[in-house]
Amino acid sequence: MICGLVTPADSDAGKSVLNSAALLMDGKVAFVQSKMLLPTYDVFDEMRNFAPASARNCFPSAANRMALTICEDAWNDKQFVAQAALCA
Repeated sequence: MICGLVTPADSDAGKSVLNSAALLMDGKVAFVQSKMLLPTYDVFDEMRNFAPASARNCFPSAANRMALTICEDAWNDKQFVAQAALCA
């Protein structure tokens, strides 16, 4: 299961929390990825509350590695395709 949550931030941005997603497996948190690109357009103002994640990581599973992305990190990050290829 994947669920959204707020996690503590260790950031110079002045914000104390991150917008994150967690992969839950076998009753435990197996992996957490926080959002890197925080929108400030239209009705969104995530920069008001959240610090951006500093990196995108891959989750190594038994069969393969996978990436977990949140919104803009998948469709607005110009480096996403190159970075996602590293997880394949």
